Amino acid sequence: MYSNHLGLHTKNSKNFFKSNNIQSFQEDASYDFQSYVYSQKMTESELSENLENFNDKEEKYKNLFNKIDKDDPPNKLFNFHYSINYYSKYDYLFKFQGNLSKKEFIQKTQKIRNYPLHLKQTLFLSKNLSDIRNKDFSFIKINFNEIRKKGNKLYKKKKFHESLETYFEAYSLLNYLQFTGPKSYNNLIQNHMPILDSDIKEINVFSNIVDDESEYNVDDTIVSILLCLSNNFMELSHFNDALNCLNEANNYDDSNPNVLFRRSQCVLYNKNSNSEDYKQAMQDIYKACKYFSDRKVEPPMIFKQQKKMLQEVISNKNIFEKNQIIKFISDAINAYLGYNNKQSWENYIRKTNIQQDLQFKVLNIMKKKYKMIIMYYIETKNKEKLNLAFEERDQFMEKYMGFKFFYKLNIINMLETVLKYEENDSNSLKYKIKELIKLKSFLNFLEYFKNKRADSIFQDGNFNIKIITYAISKINSEKKYKNKDNNESSESYSSQIEKVIKNNNTIPDNFSISVTFILLLFSLFFICYQYFLFLSNFNFDNPQLFG
Repeated sequence: MYSNHLGLHTKNSKNFFKSNNIQSFQEDASYDFQSYVYSQKMTESELSENLENFNDKEEKYKNLFNKIDKDDPPNKLFNFHYSINYYSKYDYLFKFQGNLSKKEFIQKTQKIRNYPLHLKQTLFLSKNLSDIRNKDFSFIKINFNEIRKKGNKLYKKKKFHESLETYFEAYSLLNYLQFTGPKSYNNLIQNHMPILDSDIKEINVFSNIVDDESEYNVDDTIVSILLCLSNNFMELSHFNDALNCLNEANNYDDSNPNVLFRRSQCVLYNKNSNSEDYKQAMQDIYKACKYFSDRKVEPPMIFKQQKKMLQEVISNKNIFEKNQIIKFISDAINAYLGYNNKQSWENYIRKTNIQQDLQFKVLNIMKKKYKMIIMYYIETKNKEKLNLAFEERDQFMEKYMGFKFFYKLNIINMLETVLKYEENDSNSLKYKIKELIKLKSFLNFLEYFKNKRADSIFQDGNFNIKIITYAISKINSEKKYKNKDNNESSESYSSQIEKVIKNNNTIPDNFSISVTFILLLFSLFFICYQYFLFLSNFNFDNPQLFG
């Protein structure tokens, strides 16, 4: 069973910012980073008053936020999750390469592959929208507002999948893709044709409108729908897709505090974020707060809370990584010194590297399978199963990220990092490292030890048996296909995978096949030898032998 130790969104959780339990955290470097950083969250009640004030109810904010319709999704809190990309029913059409080779397909779809998902969606929307696009901008704006308001109503009812589709339609009235030639959705399906860069073009309906000469603020119009899309994506944990929307909005208005604020949220609430992501998020929230201070207005509370949350997460992340590395090296040194025979460990490294490669491949297939499961429940609108799938995937991702940390860990870089720590951070450990780093056997042992750490995470994963079985069978099928010409048995490879997962000390390879072949030859030789002895004991002159 999984241990549900995150406690991310309980109403009784303590205030995130009142937590200052750094010392107890430092005492246990193996403590899960995600548990520590995300275990406490502000309650909605603590921010409700500030949120109400923020939603244009306070006079001092009215002039600063008149660009956002009051019915649009407001700035708010979200749930921490590992991001999952939105899956569209049209995705396979953009990936279908037809009769083209992989290399040729990549060359001819460079532009398409860089388009964000919300723009790709516009290629296949209804003909009614195409008719509206051909009208003047005032008519487009009226229809745009009607569709957007329809999306807002669905959003308020928490029908996020339906509201997202509606926002796609509103966005497509302003910016969209269309086929340049005879290709269409039906042609693609019937004739199995790939979509290439030369087949489509991007159209911006207000590209010819000069903002200063128009009664419409066209930049604000498209920014407003991109903000709606971003909120909707974040409600569904599609943080990367939300980020793409906000990056586009930032191109239209790079000083909009709502865009900057929500862009920093995409990083904070996405548990896949790395140090560079957090750095950019801090720049965004600083700039968003500066927007208010430049106008001699106090930033809204939710902006200030976002800034502090990011500071806490970055600080805790640095502490966690530092202590995790120190504990790993300390454990490795103690284990190394405990061995009487200082062997090279190279043979063990080879075996464990093979094992880790297979395990990481299994985990990556499982990761993709979870995405398929979640998108299936989204398509079927099964909210109960969807919530369970998200919960299980988050638990899986914790194990995945822990395994990946050790799998990708560079021993030399890690040792150099420890030696750069301040003098009061563990002088005795530094001294041991400086002495042992001269020994090749120690460096090899560290490589072996980090492989074993990754393996222990894999073995203790308590993974969903159906999904891990699916991953094994998929690898098995791929291996069978690759080795078809060599007549290699898929069952043989399947047993290799199963032994890796069961944490055997040895990795099965072609050596076992060679041994089997030698044993068969030896058995044949032994039978022939016995038959020879049998014949030598008979008297061929005896007529009874032949009747």
